[in-house]
Amino acid sequence: TAAGGSFNDGTLLRINSGGALLTLASLNGVNGTAPVAGLVQGNDGNFYGTTENGGTNNNGTIFRVTTNGTLTNIWQFGSDTNTGAAPLASLVQGPDGNFYGTAPFGGSNGVGTVFQITPQGMLTNLWQFATNNLTNGIVPVAPRVQGNDGYFYGTTEGGGTNNMGTIFRITTNGILTSLWSFSGTDGKNPVGLALGSDGDFYGTTQHGGTNADGTIFRFNPQGTLTTLWQFGSDTNTGVDPLGTLVQGADGNWYGTAASGGTNNNGTVFEMIVAPNPPTNEIASIKLDSSGTNVILSIPVPAHETCQLQFSPSLNPTSWTNVPNGLVTNSPGGLLTFTNFGVKSGPQGFFRFAITP
Repeated sequence: TAAGGSFNDGTLLRINSGGALLTLASLNGVNGTAPVAGLVQGNDGNFYGTTENGGTNNNGTIFRVTTNGTLTNIWQFGSDTNTGAAPLASLVQGPDGNFYGTAPFGGSNGVGTVFQITPQGMLTNLWQFATNNLTNGIVPVAPRVQGNDGYFYGTTEGGGTNNMGTIFRITTNGILTSLWSFSGTDGKNPVGLALGSDGDFYGTTQHGGTNADGTIFRFNPQGTLTTLWQFGSDTNTGVDPLGTLVQGADGNWYGTAASGGTNNNGTVFEMIVAPNPPTNEIASIKLDSSGTNVILSIPVPAHETCQLQFSPSLNPTSWTNVPNGLVTNSPGGLLTFTNFGVKSGPQGFFRFAITP
């Protein structure tokens, strides 16, 4: 919580599924004030977080807390604000065991940084956003998200070509690439990304879009953005989303809007997204005979899970899996089946089902 506790500087809480809540620690100013961002559990079992203010220089802290409430400061954002100040976003742990985060202020121009910190508290400044180069964005408020390619992706609230925010990619050694600049019609002031099961990123913008009330978008790592929803034409669905999306086990996306709804006090919404079309289409399926053998040849896309199926008719409900016809994590190329064990008959149809 951002406030309250013994010193009114915020608390760290634990709650069980039955609703019993325990205060693990009360922030006291010296070890931080206003832990606005959520906690992330490290692979050591401890939790790590940030505070917006407090610490020796009142520029915020990074801390570690155990499950029994022992809190340790591992970094104090200092009088030298080149490393950042006032972090608002939660940390994310990379596969190297280090944590990665952002600060919306500080840096050489006071408009934010991206940093890496070890669990022991050694901080490395990876990037300083600059007012003299708005293309790369300024004021990174939202947390980083790691893509399937190993890189970290994030958003800035401002900057970019139109000073309406950006999407960027950054490596673990601090090479930053600006991938998208919002223009207003596709949204303004993005508030974070979430990685989808399809490998694309999904996010919201607080403002912009057709009605200036925010948008929901999909962004692929190759740099293409698709606007999926425009808030505002029907305010019952909400306006001005402020939080990141979460993908449910059903594949749909869930989120909140800060305003709108029947009472204009905000909404919780679900968005159903049609899957992307396959990026690799099967060119053709070829059926040949060789003596008494029947040979089926299929060009298979790389890195797909595919299932060969047979039907005696084109009835959509009559398809059955061909024995030994499952291909998992295929390297791609031409795949052949010889005498693949289908029933004889006057006709037969085959298809290759691809699982994205």
